[in-house]
Amino acid sequence: MTEADAWLIAYPDQFGPDGLGSVGEVVDALSPGINGVHVLPFHPSSSDGGFAVQDYDVVDPAFGSWEDVTALATRHRLMADAVINHVSAQGTWFGEWLSGDPNRDGYFRAVPGDADLGAVVRPRPGAPTVGLRRGGDAVDVWATFGPDQVDLDYRTPAVLLDVVRALLKYVEHGAHAIRLDAVAYLWKEPGRASIHEPETHSLVAILRSVLDDIDPGIVLITETNVPHVDNVAYFGTAAAREADAVYQFPLAPLMLHAVQTGDTRPIVSWLRSVDPPENGTFLNFLASHDGVGVRPARGWLSDAQIDELAQRCRSVGGVVNEASTADGAEPYELAATWFSLCGAGVDEQMAQARHAASHAVMLALVGVPLLYAHSLTMAVNDVGRASASGSGRDLNRGRYASPVHFLGEVAGSSAGSTIGALLESRRRTTAFDPASMQQVLEAPEGVVAIERASEDERSLVVVNLRDTPVQVEIGDGWRFAVTDRPIYPVLALPPYGVFWS
Repeated sequence: MTEADAWLIAYPDQFGPDGLGSVGEVVDALSPGINGVHVLPFHPSSSDGGFAVQDYDVVDPAFGSWEDVTALATRHRLMADAVINHVSAQGTWFGEWLSGDPNRDGYFRAVPGDADLGAVVRPRPGAPTVGLRRGGDAVDVWATFGPDQVDLDYRTPAVLLDVVRALLKYVEHGAHAIRLDAVAYLWKEPGRASIHEPETHSLVAILRSVLDDIDPGIVLITETNVPHVDNVAYFGTAAAREADAVYQFPLAPLMLHAVQTGDTRPIVSWLRSVDPPENGTFLNFLASHDGVGVRPARGWLSDAQIDELAQRCRSVGGVVNEASTADGAEPYELAATWFSLCGAGVDEQMAQARHAASHAVMLALVGVPLLYAHSLTMAVNDVGRASASGSGRDLNRGRYASPVHFLGEVAGSSAGSTIGALLESRRRTTAFDPASMQQVLEAPEGVVAIERASEDERSLVVVNLRDTPVQVEIGDGWRFAVTDRPIYPVLALPPYGVFWS
């Protein structure tokens, strides 16, 4: 990956009834600033916005066909979303298991009634099982994410083989990257946390090894919405390589705290603690289909500060989802659009400035940026969609009528023009190569200052994340990126002002 890489995150029907064809049309229009797309699950699904997969072998006809997947991958870098922790309770595999098909023996895990599940970590409140009937018998089946998403049992070798076949189908149809959704929960054991288990890391290493034999250029991505130290563990070791890229999950909640309060100490401290990976890269994002996970911010934000994030989310009509831990329920995820969250307590003009400033910092960081479709249009919470589905997550999962509708909103959005200009500058500067140096500089409170440098070029990004003007001493030798004019050694930044050289 290079400084020219930036990926869009979108549902397969994000831009209207033409499905994957419309996704391709949008990325065509956004190129070259955005040259890749993470398409969220495109299989038939029974719930959770595609994440309750019913059949890995089929592309939902509402979205298109495997030929459409290939066509999209031929034109742009494509990240396929592999939901391999669980499948739909209404899907093919689980239906066969419930009916007693011997070919599905061991695919799902019936948990004894006396099993010790007290230590199990799950991103939902309550027990990690769902009660069902199988062959006339009552059974409790492991279901980390809810009753319609039943977990696969990787103790059975046939499960792993079938999952490998599913991944290779993405490769067959041109995927450049594969994202392993919720991979941290793959291995379950009563009496254990059932997250980040050693067996899970072994499974990811096996999948990486398989892909290496087929096409070592395939980028394997692990999605683990957890604190940084656990997240980067999925790069693996020299002896057992795992992911090629991991998400910077602390970034979004720490950035949200900074723009809402002007307090940049937590995000600056975290950025200074992050060592660039030796054999891989980071994926940087602020918004996604899942809203903002707050668990990764623990240790950098206090419980009181996280509670404040939750309260501000509720104040803009968002929903705070909770997770179950050994210590009880706690805030897990803020379900709201990024723009709505930026607007907590301020007017629309200030929300727009916060939105732009936060993305400027994200785009400056080591790694590859990912931009959720709603970030380019400054979308607000979709109250109607959430009300119709009964799911708070749908506040952040609105759709657009067509590519023309979406691109028109991008063109009319200050975020669209600002982000587009920064992407253009970014891709023309080798200083932003994912392997280039990053240094977080000393700056006044409320300011984030980042220097990036390659062997040939260097760049400085200074962002004021407060609602008051600030002066920042940057020294001599810097020039404006667009005009190439020299810059005075003292910058005067307005509220939420951005300097990018």
